[in-house]
Amino acid sequence: LKPAPGSLVIDACSAPGGKTTHLAQLMENSGRIVACDIHGHKLDLVRENMGRLGITIIEPVLLDATRLHEEYSGQADYILVDAPCSGLGVLRRRPEIRWRKKPEQIMELRDLQLAIMASAIRCLKPGGAMVYSTCTITEEENTGVIKEILRRQPELKLDSLAGCLPANLSCLSGMDIMKDGYVQFMPHRHGTDGFFISRFRKVDS
Repeated sequence: LKPAPGSLVIDACSAPGGKTTHLAQLMENSGRIVACDIHGHKLDLVRENMGRLGITIIEPVLLDATRLHEEYSGQADYILVDAPCSGLGVLRRRPEIRWRKKPEQIMELRDLQLAIMASAIRCLKPGGAMVYSTCTITEEENTGVIKEILRRQPELKLDSLAGCLPANLSCLSGMDIMKDGYVQFMPHRHGTDGFFISRFRKVDS
């Protein structure tokens, strides 16, 4: 996401706070990060991480991410949506997931992801940047979501990931699509968990 110091960032699904505190460090603890989660007890984990790292710019907020626009419409310079997902990218570490997930759950999650994105977009200033990410490998939750969002929201454009991720990733299989604004990591190709990252820029409508 590469947020600038002094900016306003919304982390739509923040708990337990590892990514939130990393954003604060990138911002040199200057600016404001609104850290949202729908579960109050998970926000306690965000507060613990803040205290441990001495970070003061994070505001934990109990809020359903599908209703972000009701509180923060047009305010954010940057938004992170690390969305609730099926988690199928971590099967190597959590093989029991395969017995718990059903096809209909994938589509329910896709609908939730689209609702969160639709609300988040309304919070983003023109020129602002947003990252949508998951820890899954399903097309429905990844490229399917971004294609549908781009269809619904003409003011949103994919923004190149080149320069946002470590330079040595460009030599890995499939990383050439970073220039298109998204990338899918696969366990059998990259030796990592399976996860998806996409970056958007909001243009003047």
